[in-house]
Amino acid sequence: MEYDNLISKIEGFVNFFIGSVTTYKVYGAGHKLTEDVIQDMSNILMDVLSNRDDVTLGVVGNDIVFERWPLARASGRLQEFIKYLNTIKVQKITFMNGIRKNELYELVKALSLRPELVEKQGGFDKVFDHAANMHIRTGRIGIRTSLSDEERESLDKQSQEFEQNYNNMSKELSDSIKESNIVDSKEVDHFVKGVVGSLLKNKKMVLFLTTTKVHDEYTFMHNINVTIFTLLQAESLGLSDNDLNQIGVGAMLHDIGKLDIDPEIIRKKEKLTDEERKQIFYHPIAGAKRLLDTHDIGILPAIVAYEHQMKYDMTGYPKKMYGVKANMISMMIAIADCYEAMRSNRPYREPMSPEKVYEEMMSLSGAYLHPDLLENFFRIIGVYPVGTLVEIDNGKIAVVTKPNHSFFDRPTVEVYYEKSGTKIEKPFELDLSEKDSAGNFKFSIVGSVVPTEQLKVPERL
Repeated sequence: MEYDNLISKIEGFVNFFIGSVTTYKVYGAGHKLTEDVIQDMSNILMDVLSNRDDVTLGVVGNDIVFERWPLARASGRLQEFIKYLNTIKVQKITFMNGIRKNELYELVKALSLRPELVEKQGGFDKVFDHAANMHIRTGRIGIRTSLSDEERESLDKQSQEFEQNYNNMSKELSDSIKESNIVDSKEVDHFVKGVVGSLLKNKKMVLFLTTTKVHDEYTFMHNINVTIFTLLQAESLGLSDNDLNQIGVGAMLHDIGKLDIDPEIIRKKEKLTDEERKQIFYHPIAGAKRLLDTHDIGILPAIVAYEHQMKYDMTGYPKKMYGVKANMISMMIAIADCYEAMRSNRPYREPMSPEKVYEEMMSLSGAYLHPDLLENFFRIIGVYPVGTLVEIDNGKIAVVTKPNHSFFDRPTVEVYYEKSGTKIEKPFELDLSEKDSAGNFKFSIVGSVVPTEQLKVPERL
């Protein structure tokens, strides 16, 4: 087995491993999504172990490593999971030849417990029955706790390459659709695969690009960001790369029916006439028809184009002609679309602040938006996404650098400015979930801050 191919498979396994724990937490045992992602996890591991005696994964700093090689896809995925492993004192997991699927299931089940429950039961060794699951070993490691300069430089280079490719590909695809008024399935597929690959390798950079660039809600960038926010949700549930590609295509083209609407209607500030409203209400049907007529595009994009305006309680439009609820991917897109619309410039209002967006979207939970998927969405990006400037109650101005998947409104921040706007000589990090000896949070966010010439978000976090 070529080493590059081995690393790729290990990355895929870790992707499913972390996703399976998240899925188990959301859906529990016996659910099809839980069963499917653990099966995918098992398939890859069995393939790898057919050529070696064991696979050992280690938690080193903020990375998951295999044979001292940091896995880009793993280190960019759910840092909270790595923090969780450190909390329960599991820094090394070894999977040995002969392992069975039910052993993986028991490991996932054990890792879905809250840290306090693990501690209450006497630690992970008491929670996970190693005797019954003899092909899995867990423990602590004692290797280096940071990446080398060369490894850090390599990861930073990947970030810069994605940013350049992101901008170039989005412009090419946008120009193509605008000029020809048709969808080239190969072009869309190529673009989405690029986004998916970069997202899995460097989630932080993708989040930074999508959350720091305010734009007109009706620009092509809106659809790109909806795609990324949808993929973040799907990836967190442990769906496969092939699934992510199809979901990305669907999200990218969910609003394609708007090509059949007069642009002036879309940008109109005044109240729409009855005829204009009919055009708006018809665009999901028009989009679905257009995609059904597009060669090699697949059925999922047409489904989500038809369903993306349906509400969770099914009071949206158009009326559903089959099934009871909208497709789960359609509901993920609805969440991403709503988030993007609220935080973007609209013809009739300024973009909302992050905390206002959170408040408004949570008020729609259970009616317009799927409650569990909505909670998962904010678990991923937080109330204050990466790149958001915030004021801390210690009088400092900071930029959000990492979401907190347990406390949505308590991310990790880097403090850059005094409240006056004076830049701090040596920026420093604060984890806003940290508590003092009395059990109170040490610091809290007062609110978000609008960037100015004086208060700027650093170009690269």
